[in-house]
Amino acid sequence: MSLSEKKRPYFLISNPKIATGSVFSQAVICIYNHSPQGAFGFILNKKAPPCPSLLLYPFSSSEEDPLSGGPLARSSLFMLYQKNNGSIYYTSNLKTIRNLLEKNTFPKNLLLKGISFWRPLQLDGEIKENYWIPCCPSINFFNVCRNNRYQHALTEMNLAPSRFYSICGTS
Repeated sequence: MSLSEKKRPYFLISNPKIATGSVFSQAVICIYNHSPQGAFGFILNKKAPPCPSLLLYPFSSSEEDPLSGGPLARSSLFMLYQKNNGSIYYTSNLKTIRNLLEKNTFPKNLLLKGISFWRPLQLDGEIKENYWIPCCPSINFFNVCRNNRYQHALTEMNLAPSRFYSICGTS
């Protein structure tokens, strides 16, 4: 089964050898949609740059600060939340985000500024070239603080960074 056929959402972590300074260096990604038309998802462990907009002040989530969901649409706000049955959803509707937070409907939630997109077959190629490592579906990133999510994934999957290829793109 190809990853584009996997039940969504699913998680990826970046190869530890991706260059430091890259937006995807030591990234944990929630791939929300992956199809032949492309893929999109959110980075779950990078703090968003400060926002001068007053838009975020009425919002608070289970994270202390919004996360950088990705390098695209950085002025857009998204909410990723987990229902009691473990299902993960997202919304970009500000009214819905406000209502969910005010009512504390889903305490396991993340506010994200921005999103990550991949062209058709781009993500499949990057996975084949060892840029991304599919995560165990049982890892729950909502219960781990932002700074520890990457190491938590490596530990849960019993992976040591020293065992990875020194250059991404080699198989």
